[in-house]
Amino acid sequence: DEYRMGRVFDRTPEATTLINGWKQRISAVEGRIANTKPKSVFIYDSGEDRPFTAGAYALASEIVRLGGGVNIFNDLQTNWGPASWESAALRDADAIIIVDYGAGTQKSRAFLEHHPLMSDARAIRTKNVLALRYDELTPGPENIGAVEKIAHFLHPDINP
Repeated sequence: DEYRMGRVFDRTPEATTLINGWKQRISAVEGRIANTKPKSVFIYDSGEDRPFTAGAYALASEIVRLGGGVNIFNDLQTNWGPASWESAALRDADAIIIVDYGAGTQKSRAFLEHHPLMSDARAIRTKNVLALRYDELTPGPENIGAVEKIAHFLHPDINP
């Protein structure tokens, strides 16, 4: 999209420079985490009766992968959809990423911390929870920064 917009507005060199910069940033992250074991991640969007989460086809799953993780619901054959709390608890992710829609994530954190099946989850016990804005997990330029944040969050010992 960025390249096409550069062409439309006669800014191809600027668009190319921007895209190449993004590629370099992703390559730098990939280089830093190349020898690490991916951490399991539960992407919690919303839902109380059932968790609404990213599936195999969601860009958020790829963003997590690029940051050194693996979505625990990669077997969910959808972009975004419902799962079950039982399944989320059994998969016991190393980390949880909460999608922040701008209203803060305190309510989501508190819900997970007090949920009968999630309160004893590894990520909750270790407080290994990261909030990312909606625009960081949906297609757009903020994805690059999200990959960097996730890599630092999941692998703080090797990331500046």
